[in-house]
Amino acid sequence: MSSIREVQAGNWCVRLDLGCQVLRLEVPDAIIDWHRGRGKTDGPPLLPTPPTAADGPMSAATLLLKAKQFDDGVYAAAEIAAQRGAGRFAGKATLLRSLAVTLTAGLPDNGIDAATAIHAACQLGGVTVAAPETLIEAICTTKATFLDDKLLSQPLSFYTWTPELSAIFRQNRFLQQPLEPETADALTVALEQTPGATEVYNVSLRLNARLTNPPKPLGLRDVGRRLPFFPPSRSHEVTLLERLYEDRPIPDGFDLMGELIRRVRSGDVRLMPTEESGWYDHQTWSLEPLLVPDRRPEAARLELGKRYRKHLEDLFRGALALTRETHAGQAGGGRGGYAGPRRQPIRIRPCLSVEPLPTLYTRRAAGYRFVRSVLEEVFGAWRSARRN
Repeated sequence: MSSIREVQAGNWCVRLDLGCQVLRLEVPDAIIDWHRGRGKTDGPPLLPTPPTAADGPMSAATLLLKAKQFDDGVYAAAEIAAQRGAGRFAGKATLLRSLAVTLTAGLPDNGIDAATAIHAACQLGGVTVAAPETLIEAICTTKATFLDDKLLSQPLSFYTWTPELSAIFRQNRFLQQPLEPETADALTVALEQTPGATEVYNVSLRLNARLTNPPKPLGLRDVGRRLPFFPPSRSHEVTLLERLYEDRPIPDGFDLMGELIRRVRSGDVRLMPTEESGWYDHQTWSLEPLLVPDRRPEAARLELGKRYRKHLEDLFRGALALTRETHAGQAGGGRGGYAGPRRQPIRIRPCLSVEPLPTLYTRRAAGYRFVRSVLEEVFGAWRSARRN
């Protein structure tokens, strides 16, 4: 592939050797005069949607925002398929309904709380199953207590799109609450006594682990702690927070994102996915080039200004927050050119279609290949799933 670029300007033809080209990227100074024009600025007005880049590269921020919308659609479709069942996977609704039947069919006394929890989860998730009269009051109380905690039960992100997705969010969040040992033991017995339930449960756990991330590994401090039916997924930021402040209060003004950024740059926190990592780890890793652009293969061809580096850090903060929101239910231009004759200056812009951050885009694409393999593993062919 030739590294020579030709630019036509009137009767002139400029030939550029791109083999040694280095692009300098910087964010221009923002000049705002709040006093001129009674508070009006000299800049262009705010727009409801990002403008199309007609004379320059598409920004990475715009592409990441588009990726966020796509990711939400993928996750929404996966959540609905996991709930209803699709392909060879029976679905969470079938699992919960069958457990509810087993738990009300004659388990010992320690099964009452387990039956109450599963029936409450069914009602929160819109799963139709008859509840015994003796448990109705307990089920209503359990649901009300959960719903009163708005921080825990209020749907977020794409889970607000439809009533079905909101119900799935509440059901899954409810099942992420820690269980008393006796309740957990009764659920274990019910899984063993219900035909096919253990297999569906294990696939559900694996789907959660691969679609977001595995749960936090148990350590010595976790012995005797109450475990949930569907444990929430871990993340680099939550792992760091627990590592720093698990046994003491978080100080006022603590900036978790700032601390994560500092430790990624120092090498104390490594974002590269492992064999156990889920999609969320892959997405987070794709954003790492925004924090350490000098360590990427393209660094030799880019010269980054101070303000542009700050822009990349801000983009990391915003993009990771949007990425985390997608997993809320389970976690928690350049400048260059050639000067022609003085009588006829020729202005040349870098011929870029997107902001030159190739490692970011390559890793993002690898994340999509990963999540496609996860969905095909659980559901089989993934071609006609819908998100609503």
